[in-house]
Amino acid sequence: MTFEEQLAALSDKFLRDYQRGDTSACAMAYSEDGIRMEAGSPTTSIGRDAIAAALKTSISTGVQILNFATTTAAADGSVGYAILTVETNFGDSRIMLAMKCTDDGRWLVAAEAIVD
Repeated sequence: MTFEEQLAALSDKFLRDYQRGDTSACAMAYSEDGIRMEAGSPTTSIGRDAIAAALKTSISTGVQILNFATTTAAADGSVGYAILTVETNFGDSRIMLAMKCTDDGRWLVAAEAIVD
């Protein structure tokens, strides 16, 4: 699968897992040392456990993710990036993902910045 195809599959799986409330499954989209930063939040989540906890907080406060739309994405070697629009029940947000390819060819989120 190409980078773009893997990104689409990863996004679809994350969306289904989030909508089911399975934040541990969501966190598997990130590398073990993945980083998640959210605009306006004083906290940076580092690692899958912290990311799962942050996502659980989002769900408990009523944030519903409805859809992802990739604006642009590219990869070179084992490093890639993507900019997506996230449709939620509170309006749209934009996120930037830094991606890395594992030794077995899977793309994971190394860092996520939710910018608005």
